[in-house]
Formats: sequence, C-alpha cells, structure tokens
Amino acid sequence: MNNEENFYAIRGKTDRRRKRDSINQKQKKLIQLDKKLNLLYEQRKNLGLVELEKPYQKGFKRSFILKDITYSEKQTAFYTELLSYINTWQLSLRKDFKKRKKIKRKKVYVETKQELEELRANSFKKIPNKFKPLFLRIERVDIKTKEFTVRYIFIEPWRFCLIVEPNIITHQHKVDSVLNGEIQKLNNQIERNFLSPKIAKSKSRRFNYNWFDIKKEEVLIPIFKLIKENEQD
Repeated sequence: MNNEENFYAIRGKTDRRRKRDSINQKQKKLIQLDKKLNLLYEQRKNLGLVELEKPYQKGFKRSFILKDITYSEKQTAFYTELLSYINTWQLSLRKDFKKRKKIKRKKVYVETKQELEELRANSFKKIPNKFKPLFLRIERVDIKTKEFTVRYIFIEPWRFCLIVEPNIITHQHKVDSVLNGEIQKLNNQIERNFLSPKIAKSKSRRFNYNWFDIKKEEVLIPIFKLIKENEQD
C-alpha cells in the first residue's frame, strides 16, 4: 500500500515530510555536537593562568606608540587614550618582522604591513564622542558578494609609530587533562566521520546578497550603481 494513501494512518505525515523531519533531527544533533565542543573550549579558556617560575622569550611583538613629539600633558593623555581603541599587535619570530614569500619561483623575505585598526560601525559607536571627529567614514562594496561595508579610519596616523619589543612569556594556561580528553574525543569523532562539512551546512543559512537596502539613490557609490544597473538589465 502506498504511504501517500495512508496519510492519516501514519501520524498524518507524507513520505516527504518524514524525510524532512529525519534530516532536521540529524542536523539538530550535529548542531548540539558543535555547541558542546564550543562549550568545552570556552571552559578550557576560562581555567585561568599560572605564573611561570622562569619566564622565557618567544619571538618579538610589535605595536604602536605615540611618537616622541612635544605634546602638552593634556594632548598626551588624549592620544594615549585614543590609541587604546585603534592599536594593533603582531607577533613574529624574526625581529625585522619579515615573512618568507615565493616570488617568481624564488623564496624571498618581504616586510609585513601593520596599520591602525579600522573601526566597524558598532565599535565606532562605543568610542567617546571627543574622538569621533578624528575619523573618516569609508564605504566599500565587494564586487563579488555585493556586500556593502562601512569603516571608520583615523585621519592622523602619523602621530603614532611602531615599536618592537621582546615577547616575554610569564604565564601559561592551566591544564585540565579530563577536559582535554573530552575535547579530543569529540574532535576525533568529527574527523573520523567527516562531520565538519555537515556541521557547517547545518549551521549556515542561504546567503542573501541583497541584505542591505539603500533607499537614497544619490548616496550610492559609483561601483554599486554600476552593479545595480547591470542587474536591472
């Protein structure tokens, strides 16, 4: 007997509905597995730190500092506080912070760039109002994804310079062998059954390329106007 004819006899579900429910149940289990793994990682992260008896150096660290220019005490405090919102850090085993790169079949060392952080809209709202006039709003559109992004860039980067310091390790994370064993067990399960792509698919949603909507045509930047015109054609 066809299952479609027994619609009301078997829990009121069609074959298509039962198949969909089965898939949903599998996806829910995968999401729960991923949540459990993330929870264990969070617990390991919150174990705290232990101070080392003998600190040691591991490479070098690089960050921005205020240039040695004649500033008043008020200006020094102003720009030092501002730097705390836009400073960036880099780590390297080399003091010159060069990395190896293959160019024309040759391996050469090139300098790594480091710039002040570009603030997103949410981060820009959190900084004090006294700093906001020193930022420039930049609008960009990714040609491939058509994603519209807004960044706020500091307009006086010359006030800061990079400084290289030894990266001294004085603390290390606490170790919980039981917790590490549970994390390794879940990771082995995911790798053994090739669950990573399935977990990513279960968590993802269909990407909407038109998630943003700009009502005023006059504020559209030229590249986005061109993309919109091509879509209409």
